[in-house]
Amino acid sequence: MIGVFRFLFLIALVSTVVAEVYRCFLENDASTGEEHCVFRNVRYSTTTRDISFEAPSGSALPPRVTFENSSLMHLPDEFLQTFADKLKVLKVEGCMLRSITIIYNMEALYARGNYITEVKIYQDRSNSLIRELDLSANRLKDLRGISSCKNLEVLNLSSNEALAEESTIDLSTFAIFKQLRELYLSDVGAFYLENNDFKLPNLQVLDLSRNSLIPSDLRVDSLSQLKALKVLKLNDNNMAELDYGLLPDLNSLTTVYLNGNNFRCDTLRTMLKFLHERNIETPAELYSGCQSHQQEVDGMCCADHMVIPPKPIPSYPTPSIPIYTHGTDRPTDIIPIDNEIDDNATSVAQKVDDIWLWSTVAFAITLAIIVAAAGFVLYRKRQNAR
Repeated sequence: MIGVFRFLFLIALVSTVVAEVYRCFLENDASTGEEHCVFRNVRYSTTTRDISFEAPSGSALPPRVTFENSSLMHLPDEFLQTFADKLKVLKVEGCMLRSITIIYNMEALYARGNYITEVKIYQDRSNSLIRELDLSANRLKDLRGISSCKNLEVLNLSSNEALAEESTIDLSTFAIFKQLRELYLSDVGAFYLENNDFKLPNLQVLDLSRNSLIPSDLRVDSLSQLKALKVLKLNDNNMAELDYGLLPDLNSLTTVYLNGNNFRCDTLRTMLKFLHERNIETPAELYSGCQSHQQEVDGMCCADHMVIPPKPIPSYPTPSIPIYTHGTDRPTDIIPIDNEIDDNATSVAQKVDDIWLWSTVAFAITLAIIVAAAGFVLYRKRQNAR
């Protein structure tokens, strides 16, 4: 009888205390071709215990790590402790993160399509190593978490719709990133643009697309401080006018995106002719056909009678993922993420919590039964001994 009770106790103990071990597998990243160690189907919440992360058997800790199809409230301490000294590149996209941690030697972080509101930095403020940071499609409200990343070269904050305080982008706040080459601020809910004292000597790409910028507030001449600017994205802003005559004053400018605005056809033709004569290209992005009242001019839609759509009401939709390739030519097409991020994004984490709760209850009940049964057996033995 005692043997049976011991067996039941061991089963209950093992079912609730078994440690979860996650091992990554070496694969080539589809976008860069670089070798990453990929963790899949990791489940981690605030109640998770006894979890560990390992490199493939016989392999050293990899410098580049990816999480796929995973649900993480934040990066597990067990992962950070194991990979802290070696980790240089981390890709953790669409994993329901609420916060993200940038550790000692990390040089690049790709964390688009989460719910991040907080960024924690554990790097030397005087010599930060992080160079590329993609926090697009999250819920950041300001730059406080990343202001110490002084050596950033690529920064993507697109689709953080609360980032534009009072619907305003103040470009001067980015002047602290002196090494910045690419800055993506697409779809951040901006109507107004402030750009006083915006000096970034190395900036080559500036993306202001998919906002609702008011033309009178977009002073092209104030961008003249951007001596290295090659690509300016102003597409999909519902603009009906633009001071395009000043664009050639941006000496390094080679490409400007203008499609998806609300220019009259005669204005658009004149503008494109002016820019093309000065060797400034105007590619059309995401062209999918014009409406019945519109005409097509060089792959862009326009109308003889100006139609100004109402300003959108700022909202906070489910995070979406900007799809792009790494490098200077980086389209920012926004498409919905097709994995676990949806309107019920917290359900998985809740289920994990529920599983732990019920497992703990089941263990407690089982233990109580075992103790009661053991007490009953001892009681009967004493009665028989009398």
